[in-house]
Amino acid sequence: MIDTLCSFLTCAILLSHWGDDGRNSMDKAAKIVELRKSTGMNRKEFCEYFKIPYRTMSEWERDGRHAPDYLVRLLEYYIRVEMLKQKGSVSDPDAEMETESGGNNNA
Repeated sequence: MIDTLCSFLTCAILLSHWGDDGRNSMDKAAKIVELRKSTGMNRKEFCEYFKIPYRTMSEWERDGRHAPDYLVRLLEYYIRVEMLKQKGSVSDPDAEMETESGGNNNA
């Protein structure tokens, strides 16, 4: 599941400069910093975890480049779900599928 998300994020990053008119750019920059800090990760760790190029993240945080709204929402959603999982409030659907199938993935 994380590989799929990271692949999606990579595509989103490549397209991040298209179609953005710059509205609320400072809000987005502040939101990205807030999201990263909420994870307790520094910029390098965050970039490695989400497979975001370090320079891209730096540009987003300095407001030199603007992340698309949907990417900010996706990061926010994913971080929130991961935090809930760590607290035990949300179960891991991939783990549930393995449990239900008895851990046997042979077709």
